[in-house]
Amino acid sequence: MTVSPALKVLVLDDCPTAEILLWGDLDATADGVLAEVVAGILIDPQVLRIEVDVAGLAYVDACGVAALFRAKLRAANFGVCLRLVRVRPPLHRLLDCAEVWRSLADPE
Repeated sequence: MTVSPALKVLVLDDCPTAEILLWGDLDATADGVLAEVVAGILIDPQVLRIEVDVAGLAYVDACGVAALFRAKLRAANFGVCLRLVRVRPPLHRLLDCAEVWRSLADPE
């Protein structure tokens, strides 16, 4: 498990799908943690899909949304589909308002 000041991360790697479980706050202080976790998963060529379980997030700000979007783009550069799962209504509304909901939650 990786820990930042306000974010806890657990990775379940079951090829071809890896799952990232997030708890706590996804903000500017957690950006590097998420990037590092995704980079570590992308090293494995057997991973074809990454699902980010965001049900445990208590707080997400604009920096957190940007971190999720950067993770999605980085995965796409490796030919890996990254999508959010178990999105609670407050985060869904935030992503919808930021006009990134379809990009982050819908499979490609």
